[in-house]
Amino acid sequence: MLDVVGAEHLVVVANTADDIELYGAYVSPDPDLVTFWLLTDRRARLGLDGDTFQVMDGLRELGIEVWFNLGDRDLAIGIERARRLDGGDR
Repeated sequence: MLDVVGAEHLVVVANTADDIELYGAYVSPDPDLVTFWLLTDRRARLGLDGDTFQVMDGLRELGIEVWFNLGDRDLAIGIERARRLDGGDR
């Protein structure tokens, strides 16, 4: 779709009902999934290719229950999103 209409004309409507603040990040699973698909043209799985899970592993080692396994780069996106939202961005 991006190739057909171009980035300047592409509008995506994505579900934000599942958005959650988690581990200090604002996680938006559905918009992120669409964004990753547009960036990688990959539909097979969630997350970013080659992402690591060292933060989640570290949380588990501290005895924190991790029910949503978020990759390190995914987490970085959510932390930046939280910072921007806190600063008034939309």
